Amino acid sequence: MVLSLMGLMIGLVTPRLVRLGESVEAATQRSGVIAEINALGQRAWTLGEAVDLSAGSAARLMRDGNPVLDLPEGWRLLEQEPIRYSASGFCEGGRLQVRQPDGVVDSYALRSPRCQVESSDDAALAAASSP
Repeated sequence: MVLSLMGLMIGLVTPRLVRLGESVEAATQRSGVIAEINALGQRAWTLGEAVDLSAGSAARLMRDGNPVLDLPEGWRLLEQEPIRYSASGFCEGGRLQVRQPDGVVDSYALRSPRCQVESSDDAALAAASSP
C-alpha cells in the first residue's frame, strides 16, 4: 500500500519536475540571448565595425571571430527590418523576434541609441502605467 502510494506520488511529481527543468533551461537561454543583444553595441564599438542585426546576418562572423548573434541550438531570429549598429556602438533602434525551439516567440524592442533589450511586454506595461 505504501509503495503504491509512493509510486503514485512519484508519477505525479516527475512530469512537473521535468517541465520545471525545461522552463529553467529556457529562461537561462533567454537571459543569454538578451545579454548577447545588449552587448552588440559594445562589440561594434570595440571592434570598430558597423553591423546589421537581421535573420540573414545573425550567423555572420564579426572581426572577433564570433557570430553577430550567437543563438542557442534550435533558436532563431525571425525576419524583420535590420537593426543597424554603427562602428561607434550606437544603433537606430527597432524591434526583433526570437523563436525558441518549442515555438515560443519572444518579442523585443531596442531603443536608440544604446539598443538595450526591452521586452514588448515591459513596454506595454510601462505605457499603461504612465499618466
